[in-house]
Amino acid sequence: MRLRSLALPMLAALGAVVLALAAGSMRHDSATADEAAHIASGLIKLREGRLDFYRTQAPLTEAIAAFPLAVGGYRVSDEWRQFGNRPWVAGHILLYRSGYDAQRVLTLARLPVIVLFLCLGVAVFWFVRDVTGSVFWGLGAFILAGFCPTLLAHGRLATVDMGLTFFVFVACALFLRLLRKPSRGVALALGVAVACAIASKVSGVILVPWFGVVLGAWVYRTNRTNRTERTDRTAVIDVVPSGEGGMWVVGETQRGRDRWISLLIAAATSLLVFCAIYMALGRAFDPTFPFRELLNEVQAVRAFYAERHVLPQFLLGEFSADGWPHYYLVAIAVKTPLAALLLFCLIRTRSFEIFALLLFAALFLLVSAFSSLNLGIRHILPIYPFLYAAVAISLADARLRLRFLGALLVFAHALTGLFAYPSYISYFNPLIGSHRNADRVLIDSNLDWGQDLVRLRRWAEQNNVQRLRVHYFGAGNVERELGPRGERWSALRPQPLPQGWFAVSRHFYRLSFHPRARMNYDTYLALSKAHYVRTVGGSIDIYRVD
Repeated sequence: MRLRSLALPMLAALGAVVLALAAGSMRHDSATADEAAHIASGLIKLREGRLDFYRTQAPLTEAIAAFPLAVGGYRVSDEWRQFGNRPWVAGHILLYRSGYDAQRVLTLARLPVIVLFLCLGVAVFWFVRDVTGSVFWGLGAFILAGFCPTLLAHGRLATVDMGLTFFVFVACALFLRLLRKPSRGVALALGVAVACAIASKVSGVILVPWFGVVLGAWVYRTNRTNRTERTDRTAVIDVVPSGEGGMWVVGETQRGRDRWISLLIAAATSLLVFCAIYMALGRAFDPTFPFRELLNEVQAVRAFYAERHVLPQFLLGEFSADGWPHYYLVAIAVKTPLAALLLFCLIRTRSFEIFALLLFAALFLLVSAFSSLNLGIRHILPIYPFLYAAVAISLADARLRLRFLGALLVFAHALTGLFAYPSYISYFNPLIGSHRNADRVLIDSNLDWGQDLVRLRRWAEQNNVQRLRVHYFGAGNVERELGPRGERWSALRPQPLPQGWFAVSRHFYRLSFHPRARMNYDTYLALSKAHYVRTVGGSIDIYRVD
């Protein structure tokens, strides 16, 4: 009882720590590769209703991130129109050619995403406590989600991944709640969450098959349980007869009717809210407009996947244009804290909720395995809250020794999140050995997404570096960030590096080993007689040429 009364203060205290980690680590992150495009796209969609801009991206999360900017009067300079539908160009114009403070624009756009991240943690806490009745394991689930380096990495960036993660988890949690305890209020909330998930990213439609399988499993389970109860001579049905066979049957029949009515309410609400979101953002009052837009998004995503991607995909020393079925399994193995990996081994499917949570994670991974786009663990970000909730529910009714072990692992997981600060994007667990090996395993948004250009500037200032050549990957701007001390070094050049300081993004370093590259960085640095000095923020290597 005492722990229950302290639940809200403890949740608030943990939330404050998570907020400090997210906001503090975000403060010195430069613009990552996709952020500028998403922010500009959100502003254009909000201010002009151009949902066809950045067609592969659904509009809601982009609009949420851009909302503070729109309220503050920010806009993308009309210069973007001469370049057509090119979100990365529009993002560059917004950040560096519209007269705004780029870091302030990034901060304003990231704040709503941090709010979504904190709300995700609260949703995981609520769901676990609702299922188990345990405040302790509800808080444990919040810790697992809130201190996860992968969720922290993308829970403070102005991209669409956290929006999808939050809305799909809330939708699934409310759906399971509705199956157990039918309620009109839960049905309305479920409809809103489903609509928001699909309006956040096309992959939100994965909820539809998941709902179908879970509902079918629930009906089968319920019918089998009812048949067992009815054949039990000691059941209440034989003690209190009624027109339909007993009070128990009447109660279950009414509950079943309420459940189906609630599901119909949820379905109708999701359609109405989905249409309202698209019609409001697109400034169109045509009922067919939202469905045409969704179909266009699906077709655009399909066309994008069918094309050869501009950036080669990389895994364990190999390059590919088509990806690998096991890519995300490897990413989970090396990007998830060891304590969490051990906790996943403690999951037991003792309840229907755990079965449903694991089903979503398995379905999402299965669909992702057939994807030809393998550019980062962020693409499977939604599975993490499901796995963490399954861990907490499993441990809530486990044996005492197992619960004690689980509590220790949750504590170790929290420490991992603290010690990984502030370089959450470039976090890898000890399975890769030294962090210097990270780019031998994964690159792109798993390691180097352009987040450390500000930290590079701070290092140059602290070490009184007057001239620094930089081969940088990301949406940051070398000239704007480093000023006269910075020089963009666009690629490997025939002539060796001049004397002085040189910095290279680890993403570009590893891409130099592509079979089609004319020279790799090891050869180039050796010819230039450059020696390694240090790595800034986990993603930019610094060398000295004497």
